[in-house]
Amino acid sequence: IATFAAFHKVDVANGSFGTGFKQGKMIGDLAFRAIFFKKPTEEESNRAASLFIGALVKEGSKFVAAAPNILFVFAAGNDGMSNDEFGTSPANIKADNVITVGATYKNEFFAPFSNFGTKMVDIAAPGMLVESAIPGNDYLKVSGTSQAAPYVANVAAKIKEANVKLTP
Repeated sequence: IATFAAFHKVDVANGSFGTGFKQGKMIGDLAFRAIFFKKPTEEESNRAASLFIGALVKEGSKFVAAAPNILFVFAAGNDGMSNDEFGTSPANIKADNVITVGATYKNEFFAPFSNFGTKMVDIAAPGMLVESAIPGNDYLKVSGTSQAAPYVANVAAKIKEANVKLTP
């Protein structure tokens, strides 16, 4: 992603994708069962998920570091969990060129499904019932941090356009 974006001289890249802690638990549990031939305890499940998400964040940090002149805007995740406590990838990548975005309902309240965190989530933007394009040349109101992140990416791109000397 970073090489493609750098080649095309991208200033801001929206990242409305990722793996949350709950998904990490499912994957970690499958791996644990395959290795140890038993169901993990809750503690083992959480540990496996943390290791898996940590590995994703570590690898994701490499592509972010490879493109220091690109601002990456990542969706925080939709598990309604604290990213400070339960990692999400790539939202938990901490770098000078990363902004992580939670979701709100308009400007009224934080969305109950949105991941949050004082250390790992930087900002929130509208992400509930956002008119979104869908296949068939149609639109649907969709909710998620994947709808909020483009708002922030758009503002960042406009700021960069207004002052091209700015860095992420």
